[in-house]
Amino acid sequence: MPVFSDTEKDFSVRLMYGIMLTCLAVALSYRILHPIFAEKPKAFYVAPFLFSIAVIVTHMIAKTGRILLASHVLVAIEWVAAFTIMLREGASQTVVFPICLILILISALLLGIRAAYFYTFLTVAIGTTVTYLIQIGTLKPVETASGPWSVLLGEISAFILIAVLMKYTLSGFITVKSELSEIQRYAKLGGWSLNTKTLELTLTKEYQYLLGYEDAKESKTIPLSVYLNTYVANEEEKTKILSVLSESLEQRDNPDFTTEFVFQIRRRDGEPRFFAVKARFRDSIVGFGTAQDITEKHLAEEALRPTQEIYSKVFTLSP
Repeated sequence: MPVFSDTEKDFSVRLMYGIMLTCLAVALSYRILHPIFAEKPKAFYVAPFLFSIAVIVTHMIAKTGRILLASHVLVAIEWVAAFTIMLREGASQTVVFPICLILILISALLLGIRAAYFYTFLTVAIGTTVTYLIQIGTLKPVETASGPWSVLLGEISAFILIAVLMKYTLSGFITVKSELSEIQRYAKLGGWSLNTKTLELTLTKEYQYLLGYEDAKESKTIPLSVYLNTYVANEEEKTKILSVLSESLEQRDNPDFTTEFVFQIRRRDGEPRFFAVKARFRDSIVGFGTAQDITEKHLAEEALRPTQEIYSKVFTLSP
């Protein structure tokens, strides 16, 4: 399996290989179990054969680095398998539709929502056409559903694939979310949102980390007054924040409005820090933004300010 330093691309590759191998494993298991438990074995098992081809071809393409093309080939071959089953067994065969639902989900995960819409439309169109041709006698299915056990095995296979796909999707989401959180902590950056109607402030876990809560696991909502009294350093800083809020509310209907300011906070352990805030309105009620700990930079600038003022006066007075 190719490995990429790009986290998003690496996850896409792992997702593709996970889906590919899971589909093959389920198809082969179906091929082994169906003749044992079904009332009548099929003359030819399409899915295991085509899925095996899909794995080989997809892997060969993926090794060249063309991951999107490999995903298209994988999805296309799996859909060929589904459409072949439709033609051989009839579009209304119970097993086909759970498989098609799975493939629509796979299309969305690997190729995006447009591909999912395309294959959904194609499935409905082909299914309707095949059903109509069978009804008027033009097309006769080679095989038909042989009994409840045969149908049940197909549906169980679909359920297993759904569970595995959800696992891959959720694990990938958790991984990306964890890495994003780690990057924000490294950059000393946190997010917040404020409901200006209820004056409730929501702090992300990264923002809470900046306040000294290293074990924060999820976002936290508190009244703005509690935040001001607990974490803002002094009355002067509180007045500054409330003044910025008041001025911002006058611009809340302006979609281009943004504001930036620096204020001093008091961490959980009492240590003073300086936060640089960037904010805007999501709508006329909710404001949101980021806060970054810039204490070291701010203190360095403050230490240089007297020297800069002296040099400024010297250059101003010099002829």
